[in-house]
Amino acid sequence: MDRVINVEEARKKLGQLVEEADNRPVILTRRGRAAVLLSLERYEQLEHLANIAAGRELEAALESLHAAAAQNGVAIEVVDEAVAWARSGQAN
Repeated sequence: MDRVINVEEARKKLGQLVEEADNRPVILTRRGRAAVLLSLERYEQLEHLANIAAGRELEAALESLHAAAAQNGVAIEVVDEAVAWARSGQAN
């Protein structure tokens, strides 16, 4: 189980908590809100997994867009050009 500690108490033990975060996350609470202290390695793993999931969602959306375009007689190249244009930042 993760360790749960109030922010006021955490201030007194921050160095110790950082060391403990290598083994398990530490949940910090304050006024009904919570945050998590975890190791940099674990954070990077979670970021990597989130990026993989986002990439998969994008691929699924593009497949759906291609299918809808094909169903409506729109050339895939037109869709790909529109996506490239949006990614280039010119859409803003």
